[in-house]
Amino acid sequence: MSKLTRENLPHFKKAIVVGTLAPNFQDAILITHRLRFSFLWIDALCIIQDCTVDWAKESQKMVSVFGNATLMISAMASPNSNTGILVQRSAASQSPRLGSNKDKYIRVEMEPWVSDIDNGPLSKRGWAAQERILAPRILHYTSAQMMWECSTMKCAEESERYTAPVNDSVAFSKKKEVQVLVDTFFGAPISVELEDTSHESHMRAWGLCVSEYTRRDLTFRSDKLPAIAGLASIFGTKSMGNYLAGIWDLDIGRSLAWSASPNNRSEQIFDSRNSEYRAPSWSWASNMAPVDVSSVTVSHTDLIHWPSAHKAWSRRHSPKLIESHILEKVPKNPYMEVLEGSYIVIEGSCCDAVFDERTASNMGFKPIYATVDLDRDGFHEKAPLFLRMRKFASSRLWVFNVRKPYYPSLGKQGRYVCLQLMFSSKNHTLKMLALEAVGGLENAYRRVGVIECKEYRFGIKALNDYRWETRQLRLV
Repeated sequence: MSKLTRENLPHFKKAIVVGTLAPNFQDAILITHRLRFSFLWIDALCIIQDCTVDWAKESQKMVSVFGNATLMISAMASPNSNTGILVQRSAASQSPRLGSNKDKYIRVEMEPWVSDIDNGPLSKRGWAAQERILAPRILHYTSAQMMWECSTMKCAEESERYTAPVNDSVAFSKKKEVQVLVDTFFGAPISVELEDTSHESHMRAWGLCVSEYTRRDLTFRSDKLPAIAGLASIFGTKSMGNYLAGIWDLDIGRSLAWSASPNNRSEQIFDSRNSEYRAPSWSWASNMAPVDVSSVTVSHTDLIHWPSAHKAWSRRHSPKLIESHILEKVPKNPYMEVLEGSYIVIEGSCCDAVFDERTASNMGFKPIYATVDLDRDGFHEKAPLFLRMRKFASSRLWVFNVRKPYYPSLGKQGRYVCLQLMFSSKNHTLKMLALEAVGGLENAYRRVGVIECKEYRFGIKALNDYRWETRQLRLV
């Protein structure tokens, strides 16, 4: 027996026969007893699995369950609940203590955290992401050893302390920031010291948590927002603004500048945009691909003046949120699923665009080079751009070398618009949102990707010299 259902609920209320439970649950009960704890939470046994009402009610409590837990047991090596946690382990990875003071030992040269934890079966599950980030202390059971993780350190049986490598999982790298938010959320004393508690620190932490979450898999695509809802509620402070289906409205330009990471799941990405509705196109939750939100980690201190302008870029071109209309599936809970019809209205610097299969050389233009990331086919390529200046009309941006299969409107004028999102002095990069007009809706656009233009040749200065129109667009 591996889950609670409406059918067996009356029997569970009388007694739960441990021997009938899945091996993982039996081992978790044994570990809990051995560690002298009195209570244990197992999702599959504490939430009625075939009752949507109970699931909706209890899933909202996940932040309390995992954020307030004393310890989380992590069955890291188990692909399912039938494998067991306390299994036969591989040979010891560490020698006995050596030397006169018994302070030396020999171990294999490897990165056990990466091989056993970050690449473990549990680290591929979407729902497990927020559980790991929220839990203050975790005891991982791997195929070779036990490993410990908390907001201040990590260690393993093979060594007293494990020093995290530079490429360590972001779930651990931002655990301190999240723990401070958890303590604040529940009104508890701050358990860890943090040098930076600013809005910028929270934005960076959120961006990295989203990156960690979106690289994992979900059994049901409709869980895209619910599976991170608990974590989002922790970040829901005044310094972050309002939560809009996965992004925060306080820094709308940076929040909209995410891109789908290149991978080999291009067909899945395309299909996901035409299957059941999960989120508006401008939210990363609308895409099933891993998401790069590095733009969120760019600080406001990196925003600089345009080379040819006297005013700051943010004053001239920074997008503004005019209106947000989010339809919540669960009333008064903005962190759960949203319904089709949700939209935002953005005001910003825009120009019409044409996406073209042809090459720039065939057109006889001297292009500006940029990276084009299109969501629906996983297209990620350095492509030439050309801005044609009109004397009595708005400029038009041509994007060349774009593959056509999933974009039937390629080459047609009036279908695409580019909206400036952000400019960073760190790498002299301008990011623009590529939008496609939605048929049947007035002034409505859906996101198709982002364009990143660096200061090549006459690049950024030339882009600034062109005539940008201030428009209000409804993004769906």
